[in-house]
Amino acid sequence: MEAGYIVDNELLRASSKGLRHRRSKSIDDRDPEVVSEWGTVVQGVDEGDGWLRVGERYIPFQVNGMRILRTVGARGEVEDDRPFESASIVPASPASPGLVESDDVDSHTMEDP
Repeated sequence: MEAGYIVDNELLRASSKGLRHRRSKSIDDRDPEVVSEWGTVVQGVDEGDGWLRVGERYIPFQVNGMRILRTVGARGEVEDDRPFESASIVPASPASPGLVESDDVDSHTMEDP
């Protein structure tokens, strides 16, 4: 079922303007043309495996072990305000689809999540 999600940079604190969508469920398969700016709401379907399907593209629920998508209610209120550890999000692990590999991260800032 499709729902709204805020693209949230509060925990990640990336220096980028937003989050690139992926062409597949691979963190490295960035679509250079589709970006959701931080703080905007996207409509998508939770695939149940750590990925949100937005049209024909995908967004990971977490990057570097930090939640970046939060559920939004019908009136625009944030419904999923639970701490990351208790939220229904795939936990960080080396095989987790939401992790950014070390070559994707600048030593001081997150350039292109």
